[in-house]
Amino acid sequence: MNWEALGAIGELVGAGGVIASLIYLAAQVRQGTRATKLDTAVRVMEASVKLCEPLTGSRELSHLVFAAAQGEDFDSPGDRLSAHAWFFATLKTVENAHYLFERGALEAEVWSNWQDWWSYWLRLPGFTEYWQDRRHVFRESFRLVVDGWLETEGPMPAIFAAGVKNSAV
Repeated sequence: MNWEALGAIGELVGAGGVIASLIYLAAQVRQGTRATKLDTAVRVMEASVKLCEPLTGSRELSHLVFAAAQGEDFDSPGDRLSAHAWFFATLKTVENAHYLFERGALEAEVWSNWQDWWSYWLRLPGFTEYWQDRRHVFRESFRLVVDGWLETEGPMPAIFAAGVKNSAV
């Protein structure tokens, strides 16, 4: 065997190594992307749970927020502030989930479940009124999504529908 043949074999082995390395790197990138999406879904769900913690820790606050979402009047400015702070935190959390979905970091199935749940809340009269007054502080693409939810009619879960007063929803 001459030097030219050995050189050709070496180049062939080297090319095979480069191809194997590229395949390995592609697999690592895919695995990293999957891990990132799973982590994003977990963080979005943790944010949702964190929103509910004050409500589960305070019967008074949960009644206040639910009544405010139904459009009932407030007993005091402090009650209004408490309910509206929860509304704002909720909307910003959902807006963040939407942003992650738009960027491909949150899978469609996870976002779809979020849409189903939060669209119910946003169709409650008090939440709808809050949204109309403050929608300008949210991203345009998110405003379009929420406005679409508000135009959608459909059945409400019993927990929402049972308390809704004077609502076309």
